[in-house]
Amino acid sequence: MTPTSNHDPAALACPSCSSHNEEGLCGIKLMNPVGCDEVVIVVKCVGCGRLYLEEEEDGEAHKDGPVYRTSGPYEEAVGYELVERISACPEPWLRLCQCPSHKFMDDFMYGDFYRGMAEARARAGSSEAPPDADSAASVGAAEAPPRRLVSPPLDAGQQREKVTNRQSRDSRSELPLTPKEERITADMNDVVTHLGGEFQVFKKGMGWARRKLGQEPEPSAEEKRFWDTYPAEKRDYEAFVADILRSAGDEVAPPIAITNGVVDWSSSDESSEVLQGVAAGGWIDPDCQRIGSVSRELNSTREVIQTTPFHVQRDHRELSFVTLDSPTVEADKPAMESAFRKGVITPLIEMNSSPDDNLYGWLDVMFAFCSGKPLVYYSHYVPSDEVHAVAQRHGVRVVHRPLRSIPKPLLSRHGSFQLLRLTAAQWEELENENGGRLRSEKGDLRGRELGNGTQE
Repeated sequence: MTPTSNHDPAALACPSCSSHNEEGLCGIKLMNPVGCDEVVIVVKCVGCGRLYLEEEEDGEAHKDGPVYRTSGPYEEAVGYELVERISACPEPWLRLCQCPSHKFMDDFMYGDFYRGMAEARARAGSSEAPPDADSAASVGAAEAPPRRLVSPPLDAGQQREKVTNRQSRDSRSELPLTPKEERITADMNDVVTHLGGEFQVFKKGMGWARRKLGQEPEPSAEEKRFWDTYPAEKRDYEAFVADILRSAGDEVAPPIAITNGVVDWSSSDESSEVLQGVAAGGWIDPDCQRIGSVSRELNSTREVIQTTPFHVQRDHRELSFVTLDSPTVEADKPAMESAFRKGVITPLIEMNSSPDDNLYGWLDVMFAFCSGKPLVYYSHYVPSDEVHAVAQRHGVRVVHRPLRSIPKPLLSRHGSFQLLRLTAAQWEELENENGGRLRSEKGDLRGRELGNGTQE
């Protein structure tokens, strides 16, 4: 059935039986090919039981407010695969998330558009591939009939101005482009110009989606929540990293200063699924101000400990890159501008799903960062000739230390960490008023209560 659209979310109805549905099953936020935010909600109709999508598209050019659409209905197997895919993402409202769920939904929603653009370029004699035009998955939802148009907003081409969303009263403002968005902008410029619009990153409220899914209202500016770990846990980890780097240098004859390192916490050899990039995962670590650190984690091992009254999760480190040369966050720079973030973290994230997304590609990034310096490599195995070959390209001397040389209690303590999502006021309380503990509905939140078996 052809998608229908309207500026009024109250007009959304099941495309099969026209019933109105107040609740959705799950949702995800994407950025469509013309730069607009698009929120997609999977809905199961209370009238006919069919599964369909309700969508909200918004951008600076939409002066009359967001455009709301429905599409579908879909076969049950397709609908529930969409539910499964979307529900697997821990950050569904992060529009440029690089997780498998977002990539799958990007292809499901916009794959036909990108493939059409590629065909047009081929006819014009260009061999350049469109951005994010990965081959579609060969199951379920990916085999559904083409379902998506990408069209200019009704008022495209008119003078752009900052506006207020009349439907949701959300203020709407421009955001700076990330490097990836700048690349997409350059790639898509001819298409967007033809559509009469301009590629623009756009920030909007999530009130409609949150109401549809029965979630808590979006926090106000003073209630905005931030991710980080316990201050004491972070300080302990920073001290641990400094100690294992310096002690490794002391073990060399003659002693040398080592300020960079690799810690492989889990793999028995370089062929493990973790190190070959086969096991789905990503890069994470607290924002340290005394050291630089980023760790590989697996999607399958993340533990959500509680979601109310605030979110707490435990993340397990599989492989860590650490340095004393540049902290993750530099005091005199914006968080995204530190040398370690730009030189190591961002390239690792952008490598996701590429042919180099494995140990040797990751090491190439870290060795480039510490070019010309020694690096200690803690692991259960002896680094292979391939590891040393990558190191030699950057003039890095690899000093191997058995992982067992680190005391087991320290490996257990720092092999995982807790991430909390709190307001600024809650972080201040945690740091200053409660001795490093935060009071939840259950009482003081401490290590034993969070299920890690130790007392903080």
